[in-house]
Order: sequence, then structure tokens, then C-alpha cells
Amino acid sequence: MKLTTDRHEASRPLCGSRATCFICYINELVEVLSDYNVTVNFFADDLKLYAEILSNIDAANFQSALTQLDDWARAWQLAISVIKCSVLHIGNPIQVTILIN
Repeated sequence: MKLTTDRHEASRPLCGSRATCFICYINELVEVLSDYNVTVNFFADDLKLYAEILSNIDAANFQSALTQLDDWARAWQLAISVIKCSVLHIGNPIQVTILIN
């Protein structure tokens, strides 16, 4: 067992395998994103965020969710593959800028 004084590392759950650690990470992410009115779907190690954006407030909530996702990934030292990220517009989208990283 490795003991540490690093507060970030010490607060992480102890996991026996990489797969178990990933489940620990993901369960926490669902809680982190629950306040932003987004739907979260997972498949293997992929994440999809959905939101209906009808106003600038909706867009700001979605941007806040992405910022929280980025902060969470950095805290866990996980990389987000920005190249694989995309935005799908259905209907008449309002003009907003969505950023990650």
C-alpha cells in the first residue's frame, strides 16, 4: 500500500484494478455533472453530454458542465481527446460558442 501526503491523491478511493478505478472515476463524474441540466450517457470509456439549448442561459449551463468536466479530468489526471469531441445541432440552433480546455 502506498501512503501519501498529497491531499488530491489521498482523497481518491482505493481501487484494486484499472477497470475498478475507472468505475470509481465515472461514478463521481455523474454526481459532478448532475447540477447542470445535462443528460450524461456512457459507453465504455466514451462520454456523451446532451442538453436542449433554447437560450443563452441554457448555453451557459452547458458550458459550465464542460468546464466542470475539464476540471474533473485534470484533477484525476485524465486526458480528454478534444479531437474526438463534436457538437450536434438539431433544429434551429442559437448562435453560441462552446469550448473545452
